[in-house]
Amino acid sequence: MNRRNPVIRMSLACFCLLILANPHAHLGVKAVAPLQPDSVTTAFGQLGDSNVELISHLGGMSQAIFAQGNNVFVGFGPELAILDISDPSHPARVSSTLFADTVFDIFVLGDYAYIANASQGLYIFDVSNPTIPIEVGRYSPQGMICTVWVVGDVAYVGFEGSYIWKLIVLNVSDPSSPLPISFVEAPDSFGRITCIVVDENSAYVYHSDGEFFIIDISTIIPTIIRSKWATIGSHGFVISGDYAFFDDYFGLCYLEISDPGYYGNGCMDIAPLQSVAITDHYVYGVGEGGLYIVDIMDLASPTLLSRQDIGNYPASIVVSGDSAFVGGVGSLSVLNIITPTNPTEIGFYGLSRSFSGGIAVTNEHLYLTSDKGLLVLDTTDLSKPVEVGFLEMVNPGNDLAVAGNFAYVTSSDGFHTIDISDPSTPFEIGYVNSGAGYKVRIGESHAYIVQESGMQIIDISNPASPLVMGFYSVSIMRDLALKEPYAFVTNFDPASMDLEVIDVSDPMNPNRVGICCSPNIFVHVAVAGEYAYVTGTMNQMGGLKVLDISNPFLPFEMGAYFISPDTYPGEVAASGSNVYFLDTWWNKFSKQLRVLDVSDPSNPIETGFYNLQQPTHIEVSGRYIYIVTGDSNLYILRYTGLSIFGKVTQTNGSGYSDVTFNSLAGVTFPSDESGTYSISELPPGTYTITPTLPGYTFWPISRTVTLPPNANNQNFTILPLPVSTVISPAITTTLGYTDTQGLPTSLVFPPSAVTQTIMMTLTPIIASSGSGYHFTGHAFELAASSFPSLTFTAPVTITIHYSDTDVHVVSDESHLTLWWWDGSGWADAESTCAQPLAYSRDTDNNVLTVSICQTGRYALYGPTYQLFVPIVWHN
Repeated sequence: MNRRNPVIRMSLACFCLLILANPHAHLGVKAVAPLQPDSVTTAFGQLGDSNVELISHLGGMSQAIFAQGNNVFVGFGPELAILDISDPSHPARVSSTLFADTVFDIFVLGDYAYIANASQGLYIFDVSNPTIPIEVGRYSPQGMICTVWVVGDVAYVGFEGSYIWKLIVLNVSDPSSPLPISFVEAPDSFGRITCIVVDENSAYVYHSDGEFFIIDISTIIPTIIRSKWATIGSHGFVISGDYAFFDDYFGLCYLEISDPGYYGNGCMDIAPLQSVAITDHYVYGVGEGGLYIVDIMDLASPTLLSRQDIGNYPASIVVSGDSAFVGGVGSLSVLNIITPTNPTEIGFYGLSRSFSGGIAVTNEHLYLTSDKGLLVLDTTDLSKPVEVGFLEMVNPGNDLAVAGNFAYVTSSDGFHTIDISDPSTPFEIGYVNSGAGYKVRIGESHAYIVQESGMQIIDISNPASPLVMGFYSVSIMRDLALKEPYAFVTNFDPASMDLEVIDVSDPMNPNRVGICCSPNIFVHVAVAGEYAYVTGTMNQMGGLKVLDISNPFLPFEMGAYFISPDTYPGEVAASGSNVYFLDTWWNKFSKQLRVLDVSDPSNPIETGFYNLQQPTHIEVSGRYIYIVTGDSNLYILRYTGLSIFGKVTQTNGSGYSDVTFNSLAGVTFPSDESGTYSISELPPGTYTITPTLPGYTFWPISRTVTLPPNANNQNFTILPLPVSTVISPAITTTLGYTDTQGLPTSLVFPPSAVTQTIMMTLTPIIASSGSGYHFTGHAFELAASSFPSLTFTAPVTITIHYSDTDVHVVSDESHLTLWWWDGSGWADAESTCAQPLAYSRDTDNNVLTVSICQTGRYALYGPTYQLFVPIVWHN
């Protein structure tokens, strides 16, 4: 809870959309669990991915930040990262959670973090153990939630719906079930609430159209007291005394809020700011110019005390104690502000540069074009990519390719060759002023560059001296793929809209030799083997076409995969029998990455997808997928292929481990301790799944499934093998088996049970529980050779040993009953004898004994205080 200060009434901050900051050192110090390896999880039910798993995530604009005790909670794009700052000079990520939409706001109170996740609503996480945040609740109205403030058991959230905004009040006393209490709305107001600050009986709300509202929250129904014009272009504000201070395009602006009739405000023109925080009489603002510290003791003459450069587009700030934590693109800078006139950076987390251009992958490194040059990441451990090298360049790179010890980068000023033999110290060795280049592909001794009006060819046989060789004119060129001596280029000109095949055997005179498939709007292309894969719009439907290019002079369409008119296909990559393509249409609920199996080129089949926002670039290496999005997020994903999932259980429903399943490649997949098994990385097709374990059989013996889609719930029950023995007159014989728990079931045949020698077989089976009765897992079929049904001339004694697990839902163990199916109905097993013997039930030792006089099916059941008996049997 906030407290008054005789000098400063409130020291509060927030921002959303592009910025958000909430300094709360006053909330107290909370112990942090020992550091554990980084992990990335996904918010429950969010990403909806299929056969594509997240390996790691980096980058993303920091639009939300909150400090509590030894932790800083940072929103990096769609990621919530929790950083340990117990040593401010070495902030360390202890956990990471990925959401389907941007993390716009974070508020932490006690053991709970409240995450405003725009279109996905408000999430509530238990962060009592920061290394393992656990989702406990969610509020998801049909609209956008971009900001949140929590006081006690009440959360105030900013909501944007259809042409209206609301301040919604939620009861969060039970975090698992947030309930709306009331709301206040401002009619005829477009845009959204970007910031909320709550103090005692008032909520202060800033709206994106530049209006500042003061709302009375002292009553059940909040009401707008007054509104004032603040400043368009602000992302958030902080309050100190009678003034609200806003970040602004021009600098730091302030507004008097105590006098209902006074609308005066002012601005300090220092630099465009993205976020503000406040402590005592200092305002801290961050923007592209870095960190600005302003003394506001005398508002008539606010004083700029210092400015500290901070790279990586600082966009959010929170102040706690003597430290300022500044969030940038995928990074957090820690500054010591004990001397406001001389802030110093003492710690850093994340990447030193943002990225938005091309990607290139080698065995152990990932190369990215960044805002200032070439960024090199070590991907030896794909779950934890680490920046190891950087080369600063005058102009940001647009795209790059890697071949051998060299990286080739296109930029707005030309073509660069970079020596990467030591990835930690890349250095430029060659350059040619070839004009702006957007895409680059590398052949044996030439580079092929996409420019706005065509394809440029550069000789790189001597990387230190690249030489422009030739040019092929295309009206509006978008992409190219290479299979020397041919280049395949897409023409985006509405008058052409085709794929052109260019003979580049003479680099000085490239010549078109083939063309395919007009009228279509082809955007991106990839080539693998004898096929070209082209994304674009075909007959107003977005999708992908497969072209046979075995004869480059006569390419023709083999197959197609269409999505919808609301699709704008992006880059495409091919690896093996799979094609990966992006959908760049800005739709939070569509599949922005699609994986197609093209083993049958005439019939591409979707076998996987992953939802993410604004993907722009893709690179594939084996089954690993590297995607950069428009807001500087890097996703490393893995395509797992089609999968078969199931579980092996004992007859009582408990899982059974170490059962073996075989894949097509002969690799075995055992069931785990819970009995669960999965077989992944399968191509489309029909499969027969057969479990094996020596000494046991299974029901069913096998299952046949067709992929896609994934085959779930392919379950099996493990059973002991049948046992047999010969029963003869005048001889006492025992027949029995031991179940999967090691518990014996035995049948004792007295000398007078039969009148002739007979082969008797005991086969363990399963049965289903029914209404009122629970199957305990003990069932068998007793059969005599050559006799469909046999009546014993003397009672046969059955002894069944069972476990507590078998009867855990049985309401009265003393009423366990062995049932017998007579072919038309159920009967108590003891009724099979003319003079039945009474049951012997030893409930202390879990043993039941009963006599029978008939072959057939038997199962042990217990009551559950209901009325009906089971009727379903399985061999």
